[in-house]
Amino acid sequence: MGVRTLTLDPSEISRFLVRQRKDWGIGQFELRLDQFLSEILEKANEFVPSESGSLLLDDPRAKGRSDAINTLTFIACFGPNAQRLLGRQIPLNDSIAGRVYSTTQPYISQNVSQDESFYDAVDRYTDEKTSSVIAVPVTVGDSIFGVLELLNRRDHGHYSAGDLLLLETFAGYISSSIQNALDAIRAREAARRDDLTRLYNDRYLHHRLTEELPRSERDALDLSLIFVDLDHFKAVNDRYGHLVGSRTLKEVGYLIQSWNPPGSIPARYGGDEFVIILPGYDAEKAMVVAERLRELVEQTVFRVVPASERAPIEGAQFEPLTNPLTCSMGVASLNEHVAPQGTVLRRQNALIRLADKAMYLAKSRGRNLVLQAAAEVHEPRD
Repeated sequence: MGVRTLTLDPSEISRFLVRQRKDWGIGQFELRLDQFLSEILEKANEFVPSESGSLLLDDPRAKGRSDAINTLTFIACFGPNAQRLLGRQIPLNDSIAGRVYSTTQPYISQNVSQDESFYDAVDRYTDEKTSSVIAVPVTVGDSIFGVLELLNRRDHGHYSAGDLLLLETFAGYISSSIQNALDAIRAREAARRDDLTRLYNDRYLHHRLTEELPRSERDALDLSLIFVDLDHFKAVNDRYGHLVGSRTLKEVGYLIQSWNPPGSIPARYGGDEFVIILPGYDAEKAMVVAERLRELVEQTVFRVVPASERAPIEGAQFEPLTNPLTCSMGVASLNEHVAPQGTVLRRQNALIRLADKAMYLAKSRGRNLVLQAAAEVHEPRD
């Protein structure tokens, strides 16, 4: 018997996968897992015919906090009133799915009216009557993250040990396929990142600019760019060596990553140069952001191992750089500084060039300074 399985929107499903990207600082992935989850539930129903079924996942954001997971969310469902369940949460302590999640053991309940673990509020949501339940844990690697559950066995009316084995097989399909999706995310994200600082790389920076410029123009919003260059950074390498220089760049990258405003796109442009895209920011607001970053860099104590130490060892005293590290910055705005003519690529390159030119002007005026770009004054050539 064919069934129609409903799932949350792919962008919502991707929210439940952040367990694998907590250190990457990336936004939502619109994974096409909705069709896959639908097919798995439908196949499970073919082999173990049931009136309804669902996949419930934990919220990985709660796993990152000190409090324990206490609810599961319906991600995909089939049944007469499946739409009423999507996105709803049920408690771990008072539900069969919660019991399976907490114990990581499969479970069959042939008569839920006599089962203390059954959560009858689900029947109230759906206006249905549950009589029996079969549920198995879903894991990725060694970590449990959800439960696959079927309700009310058709035909003979009782779930069997054979049904349990079949359902565990389908849970395995879910696990391996989601792991494959996560591996693809990891590989794609790694290609976007600078190996040293873990900020975005210049290739991804240009890609995002080609997306953000048309979006800003379509939505009648501004877009600004900050070009950052560390002052006298060559002297750090010359005095302390490239290992200290690399560690300092890594610390600067961490500082930018932890400080940058929501929605901004920070990247290492090359060497000791960084670029930050600020969608929705005009030049005035971007100048405020840049000035704050300049102050943070100037106030941060970047430490090095004394020259007497060949390599960092336990108990070694780290000393600050002889001179505080500073940076010079240029700020350019799409609406205020870039002429509207030409292709997206031309305007993208102009935005970077204008901010870069303002940064060099800041260096020529003494460094440790933020300057705004001069606007293009003539019609550009493509």
